[in-house]
Amino acid sequence: MKNTLIGSQLLLETVVSTFEFQTKKKLSFSFLSCLNEQISAQLESLLAVKIDHKKLSLGCSFNLDKMQLSYGPISSFYTLLYVNHNWPPCKINWQSRSGKLYKLEDEITDCSDVKFWLTDIDIVDIKLMLEPAKNPLPFKTNMFRFELEILDLAVDLTAQLQMQPEKINDAEKLMLAIDDFLALFNHESEKQDRAEGVIHNWKRHIAGEHLVFEIDLGSTDMRFLAKWLKHLNRMDAFTKVTLR
Repeated sequence: MKNTLIGSQLLLETVVSTFEFQTKKKLSFSFLSCLNEQISAQLESLLAVKIDHKKLSLGCSFNLDKMQLSYGPISSFYTLLYVNHNWPPCKINWQSRSGKLYKLEDEITDCSDVKFWLTDIDIVDIKLMLEPAKNPLPFKTNMFRFELEILDLAVDLTAQLQMQPEKINDAEKLMLAIDDFLALFNHESEKQDRAEGVIHNWKRHIAGEHLVFEIDLGSTDMRFLAKWLKHLNRMDAFTKVTLR
């Protein structure tokens, strides 16, 4: 078997037997096998990585209420992915080309009759969870509108944001928008008993075509970094972001 989210026939059989024991419902091996092959291929394409199920795998839910299993023209259920000790949620959907309604317990004799796909996933978050373990620093990626280069990650972070030429005159406005985001992150985390940690402080300045932020990351973790990079991406004002 090629590398997949559920890494071997033995693991597939274990998932089937555990699901049936925990839920008292049947799950067919062929249904899970087709799902595993197609979802694995989709994730490999989205993430541009080869599946290593020790770092990236399908966390199979054995709680029917949490799964929110739904049958229809497009059937679905919710589950979790395992990504380097993180458990991001996802939704698995499927429909048949023949019009047949496949349930979990149904045998699938022809996988090409069923299309499985993922929704409700955050590819940026998953990429950030994977890449620090996959790629020793420094590394570069173009998964944002800007080029991202990470030279180092430490509590004291310096971020150099190269502005698009047409945005340089808006440097002060961009700096204030980032200030607002950082302050709001702390405020929202404080409301939840610092669930995502807090930034201790930051300072910033303009250096030619760059905004430079020096941030004491305090008690934050990768969740802050993921949210901040996505915010910078939405601003659509930078050609390159360098973290050191």
